[in-house]
Amino acid sequence: MDRLESVQILRALAALMVLGLHLQGTHAGLAGLPDGTWVPVGSGGVDIFFAISGFIICHAARGDGSAGRFLAHRAARIVPLYWSVTLAIYALALVAPTLLHSTTADPIPLVKSLLFIPYVKDSGLVQPIHMLGWTLNYEVFFYLVFGLGLLVSRSPAALVCAALFGLVGLGWMLPDPGVVVGFFTNSLVLEFVWGCGIYGLYRHAPGVLRALRPVWPLALALLIGQHFVDTGLPRAVSQGIPAALVVAGLLTVRFDPRGWARPLLAIGDASYSLYLLHPLVIRGIDVVLPRLGLETDARIALGLPLMLGLSLGLSVLSFRLFERPTNRWLRRRVARHRRPARTTAP
Repeated sequence: MDRLESVQILRALAALMVLGLHLQGTHAGLAGLPDGTWVPVGSGGVDIFFAISGFIICHAARGDGSAGRFLAHRAARIVPLYWSVTLAIYALALVAPTLLHSTTADPIPLVKSLLFIPYVKDSGLVQPIHMLGWTLNYEVFFYLVFGLGLLVSRSPAALVCAALFGLVGLGWMLPDPGVVVGFFTNSLVLEFVWGCGIYGLYRHAPGVLRALRPVWPLALALLIGQHFVDTGLPRAVSQGIPAALVVAGLLTVRFDPRGWARPLLAIGDASYSLYLLHPLVIRGIDVVLPRLGLETDARIALGLPLMLGLSLGLSVLSFRLFERPTNRWLRRRVARHRRPARTTAP
């Protein structure tokens, strides 16, 4: 699949928004701010990620061919790092459970986490062992639905979008769908549909996307600003549509990989590592800082820049030393496994 610099910029934006959200929460904790006195303005990064995924999966499926190859490539992309981080958190829960909040060393949640099956934690939240893994549960579900679509059609985007709308409708009709069904019929899955729609414009009506370029700053402001107003709308609308407009507006913007955008492109490349690793960095520093005997202001002044810098640095190292090499190795394995066997002529 061709590299799109604009997609990497969008990934960087989304990952930095989520990182900023958790730094904001940490600052509130250090400063002793009670719940409800600060607004989680960075949560829209997740919605941008979902819209990007809808676009990218439609784009990637054109070159992946079969459903099996498509799903194998998706697994190679997300599973190694996610499983590694999940197992590391589980090991930490075994040896030092007091360092974690609602994560315990229970093998059943571990299995469900590794298999992307939603469940309710002791905190009452539907989260796997890694607190951000709930978004990957949605991602994997979308991949599976898209893979099923590839069994029917080589261009299954319209079919997949219709199926997701149908699932959301089913969820609204069921009085008590349960944890798993309720999770996967949540209207959040429509954010992948918005991304698929953006891909349709990218392929068949690029002029519309170019016309949307001026819209993205306003859409980003709306995505952030809606946290200050209770719209009562489903998240797929209140955050999903502004996030999709940000993606659509920035998608056709050209970025020079050798210019000012270079650091953002590096963050975009490492955005998956940044997304998964920054909670561990923040938690680790949050545990260490009180033991240094610093006053609150000093802990904030030292801790937040340290959390930001280490999160970025570790994510780039993770991408270059683990994520990218592992992905390439697994994709080569998939290619060799699916290459037709040579036969000797009679």
